[in-house]
Amino acid sequence: MTEVDAPASCPRCSATARPGARFCRTCGAELSSVAVVPAPRRPADGDQVATDHPAPIPRRRRWWPAGRRLPLAFAGGLVLVLLAGYGVTTLLGAVNGPDDRVRALFDALADRDGGRLGDLAGCAGAVMCQPDALRQGYQPPEQVEIGAVTYGDPASSDTTRRPNRNRATVAVRYQVDGQQHDQAVTLIREGAGLVRTWRVVTPPGALVDVISGTVATARLGGGEVATVREATTGDRRDGAVWAPPGVYTLAAMETPLVAARPSTVAVAGERQAVTVNVAVRSEVVDVVTGQIRARIDACAAQLTLQPDTGSGPLSNCPMRVNSRYSFTRDARWTVLEYPRVELRQTDDGAVVVHTATPGRARADYAYTLDVIEPKSWTATATTVDVTVSGPVDVDGGRIVWSG
Repeated sequence: MTEVDAPASCPRCSATARPGARFCRTCGAELSSVAVVPAPRRPADGDQVATDHPAPIPRRRRWWPAGRRLPLAFAGGLVLVLLAGYGVTTLLGAVNGPDDRVRALFDALADRDGGRLGDLAGCAGAVMCQPDALRQGYQPPEQVEIGAVTYGDPASSDTTRRPNRNRATVAVRYQVDGQQHDQAVTLIREGAGLVRTWRVVTPPGALVDVISGTVATARLGGGEVATVREATTGDRRDGAVWAPPGVYTLAAMETPLVAARPSTVAVAGERQAVTVNVAVRSEVVDVVTGQIRARIDACAAQLTLQPDTGSGPLSNCPMRVNSRYSFTRDARWTVLEYPRVELRQTDDGAVVVHTATPGRARADYAYTLDVIEPKSWTATATTVDVTVSGPVDVDGGRIVWSG
């Protein structure tokens, strides 16, 4: 075998080169850019053996062994994924904090958007969280400041004593009707995952007891609320309506009996009771006066000293004579003067009849002291005052005096 027939070797690492290869499969050097050196072979008989051989080129040590490339690449990718996850989590936390939820809630109040308030405060079914509830008769709070966020106490089973970051309290300061108020808004979040929405547990605002003895409903801002006869005591919510902070116009839903007299109500952090103001319609006095006189005339038509035109256990007539005589007869009544009445409102707003000037009625009758026949009868007369009272209501659209 001649020297030119020997296989070529890489001039960089001396590794055997495959015939026709352009690159060394060991060190990756390009074979075509350097002279190919024939690989040494064992001398044959008769060959001349050179005694001076050039020094071999030292083989370079690779810093990244081939067997470790895949694990190192996997570890690097995992680090990148963790860093990306941490960045996403931090970004989501920065734009989805409890204070952001509270800030969005007050933005909805500033826009008078009751529907959006319902979504943010979790009160979509409440009267004051309807789309039009804040559109009229409502002034939102001013100079709102979102304060510090305090996270919940650690769970008893948590040995690290880390704060409970699924429960938070956000301090809020605002002005209503020129008065400054501080309030705490409590929020929680549930479930798992990167994106978890905070839910408001105790929204800003207060409970309001809307009191009226005259009308069943009133308008608080743009919301129609039910009224109660008296405020609920303690922590009970019976009949109370929740309202977000702000200044409201309170007005009765007008009836044939009363006309509305709007008033202003400032709602902040404390529960309060407000009375619906109404004005009795002038024509109602004439209607009630006519009903009173009709009742007195019906009672005067009774041929008894204790007339009664009703069906109840108590007499509904405003005049009676309690005679000291055991035997009486021939009783008849004469109305001398009808009472002059006024319609007044009680503290809870109910309309009642008040006698300003009593009327007068005379009872003529005969009495006897005899026990056995024949009896001797003596004619006499007694004059009594006529006073009336009782509530005035609306029944089926009709004004009714219940005296």
